[in-house]
Amino acid sequence: MIADEFTITGTLVWYYYICPREVWLQSHRINPDEDDQNMTWGRYLHEHAYQREKKELSFGGSKFDFVQDKDGQLLVVEVKKTDRYRKSATMQLLFYLYELKYY
Repeated sequence: MIADEFTITGTLVWYYYICPREVWLQSHRINPDEDDQNMTWGRYLHEHAYQREKKELSFGGSKFDFVQDKDGQLLVVEVKKTDRYRKSATMQLLFYLYELKYY
């Protein structure tokens, strides 16, 4: 069996540092429980956080929560419900910066 092409995204980078099993599941197109309380809260945050800002810019294999020009500097923002997974969020943002630099 030949696997379909697989795209690495910022979300997968984030999950890799929290739960490599989740990355494996998603890479095999096995999606999480959409009715999970955390998924519901994440969708709510996505829709209501930073309402004044332009939302979700797609670039390469990623979707940034929002991007803005701050004093001539590009500011890439990823909204999380907690800072508990700081390393995974940092790696996700570094992946986004890598994509911006090399694409």
